[in-house]
Amino acid sequence: MSVWLCGRHSAARRNAVHPSFRLFTNTTFPVTSSSHETVTVPCKSNGEISLDIYHPLTSTPPDVNLPHVAIYLPRGPIASDPSLDAQNVAELRAVLPCPIVQVNYRCRRRGFAGHAFPTPLHDAVTGYDWVYENLLAKRAISRPGRSDLVGRIAVVGELLGGSLATSLALTECKIGEPGIVAAAVSSPIVDWVAFDDEGAAEPVTNGRGEPLKVDLSLHGLLNHRRTIFRRPDAYFDPFASPSLFFRSAGIDAPPPPIDEEGPEQGSSDMDFLAQLSREESNEQDFFRSQLALGANSTPSQGLPPPTAAPLPLVKRRKASRRYPSPSLKLRLPPFHIATGGDSILKPQVTEFVRLLQKSDERQQRALDDMLAPPSSSFESDMVDYIQSPAGLGLWDSGRDGRARLSDAAQWLRMTLFHGR
Repeated sequence: MSVWLCGRHSAARRNAVHPSFRLFTNTTFPVTSSSHETVTVPCKSNGEISLDIYHPLTSTPPDVNLPHVAIYLPRGPIASDPSLDAQNVAELRAVLPCPIVQVNYRCRRRGFAGHAFPTPLHDAVTGYDWVYENLLAKRAISRPGRSDLVGRIAVVGELLGGSLATSLALTECKIGEPGIVAAAVSSPIVDWVAFDDEGAAEPVTNGRGEPLKVDLSLHGLLNHRRTIFRRPDAYFDPFASPSLFFRSAGIDAPPPPIDEEGPEQGSSDMDFLAQLSREESNEQDFFRSQLALGANSTPSQGLPPPTAAPLPLVKRRKASRRYPSPSLKLRLPPFHIATGGDSILKPQVTEFVRLLQKSDERQQRALDDMLAPPSSSFESDMVDYIQSPAGLGLWDSGRDGRARLSDAAQWLRMTLFHGR
């Protein structure tokens, strides 16, 4: 196992490239003695994560002159299945002639303390930064105002991993720089706010009264929400609920709770995040500022739940947000999104697809210098939306689940290597 420092802006890492992937000005991945290796990446003052790097089984196509990498984000605590992750990576390797990097992000699970949100986000960004710095190619000639690196990155994930992949895809896509050019996600949770406690039913079980292995019931998702987010206002953040990049939540975020140490306690990660989002002068660096959150963390993450009774939530109209704003200089990548006809996530995923398409249409008109009205015949094709007629539509180990992942892998190959 190798240990590598993280942080894209670290001068010590700027020229550090993993020996197995040293590209310089070419894009050929050399043959290594092992098809799989693991590196450990420190996360500043918040421990470390591991990355599993799977070398390609086939050589890069001769007509491809840039390095390509696919980042795989596991399900996390929701229906976690390491054996299924291994199957998914194997399927991706069989189709994609590029390295597959599995980011083993940390996330709080029931019965365990620590690693509540935004730790999963920090870990995903840390893994992305390692890939960015170590697996992309360095230009032969440097020019001011241009990135020294070139390459194309795809992100893949399901459930919570799909949420993190979506947040990365919506923010790591700056025009004129290497970044994410494709995202394949299955049943991503894009709106944690949408789950209403008042509608929660009893736990769903199988015929023997045992909990389901994959529980996507309202009751199960609410339990996960209470575990993953240490305070209710945390899942109102767009990095946790990516739909909120494009619209307001429709209800007011609850105020921060009063912890046992009192209201004068130091600001939390989410307080700092909200502060960053309000500072328009920092808009360009807002997304990269996520890595600074770890240095601002306090012991509050380990405190017990607040004892004060929650205030009733006030519902409001969901107001549209113009994302991305022109000043961010982002170009949203194509998405392959899958869900099932019987999934509780289908309504929010379907809405998210519509929000993506609307944003893409607006960006495309701006790129074409068009002033067409909303009724223009232009239609976005950035989203390949697959709805299974029945079931949850997951990338499970069944025949249909394997077929769904195979379709996603084929879409990734076409989009990553031959897309815009």
